[in-house]
Amino acid sequence: MRAVVFLAPLLLTGCFRVVNYPTCEEVDRYEVADDEVTPAGTAEELIAMVALDTDLPGTWFDGRDATAQVFVQADGPAEWVEQQSITEKNRSFGFGSFTPAIYVVCPNQLELPLVADVASLDGSLGVAASGNAYLPDPDGESFYGPGVPIVDLKGDFASSTFPPSEEDPDAWNDKYTFVNLDYDEVGFLEGSAGWGGSQQTDEVSSSMAEYVLRFAPEPTTEPSPTE
Repeated sequence: MRAVVFLAPLLLTGCFRVVNYPTCEEVDRYEVADDEVTPAGTAEELIAMVALDTDLPGTWFDGRDATAQVFVQADGPAEWVEQQSITEKNRSFGFGSFTPAIYVVCPNQLELPLVADVASLDGSLGVAASGNAYLPDPDGESFYGPGVPIVDLKGDFASSTFPPSEEDPDAWNDKYTFVNLDYDEVGFLEGSAGWGGSQQTDEVSSSMAEYVLRFAPEPTTEPSPTE
């Protein structure tokens, strides 16, 4: 009993393994008017770039043709956000220090709240999601290049409708829905709607994302050059 009492303080004060996680810290955030100029442009310009209200040709998960009804709009005022890179330390029992090979980009950026609805023309799919569009300062670092917005939209699985697909929803926990929208510096490129979930056992932790419906604008045909 005395040995246990004597060793306990040593365990509490030493033998820690430190993991250093690179991450982003918010420095400042403030609301901007739609026509207010920021280093990334105006909210009006970002809204015009990401907003959609159209029918688009789509493809089901199994390759069948479909038509997607896509609606995306702003859901509140935009904000200008300033960030900086920091390192967070996570301590656990063990020895040494470890830094994961993670490259983190923390740009100053314009953030715009969005809502989106994607439905199939036949009514078998209906997804509502919300989140933000992010437009980084073109003079800072970005994974997608200057002038390219990043959109992140998630939703509630229980309030959405999906046709049967390759994955059984009953086999997954913590289910959510998503609407993915990809853009370039000109406008919308392609998107998808689907759902994801996770599984946890004593031995394995896993996650998945089921891309049920993909959609994109009709490809444009460039005119042939004249002689």
